[in-house]
Amino acid sequence: MNEKNEKKITKACKVKTDADSERQFSIDVTFDFKGVPEEDVYQYAVSYLVINRAQSKFRVMDEKLLAELETKGFTVKVVESGRAPADPMLATKKAFGKLPTKEAKLQAIKELEASLNE
Repeated sequence: MNEKNEKKITKACKVKTDADSERQFSIDVTFDFKGVPEEDVYQYAVSYLVINRAQSKFRVMDEKLLAELETKGFTVKVVESGRAPADPMLATKKAFGKLPTKEAKLQAIKELEASLNE
């Protein structure tokens, strides 16, 4: 990165006034890093990566694996840490697990089976 780009980074931010709004605004937000030590920029990035990458992986692990990671640690390869594609099966299992009763789960299975023919 050259000196000119090193201190300021601009990124588009898309926003709506509320969830039902049809109008979406795209605002260029410039982050001015002048005077910020490089280490502080890394610390901020690490905080973001912990929240968005590591914790999302940990939430779907069982306690045995979490206990092992608690001892060994966990490495996030930043170069590979873009937004992960959603796993539809994982999302389905998670939603299924939140259903309150066996009957509700059986009904969900029927609805999923019916959607196979759509």
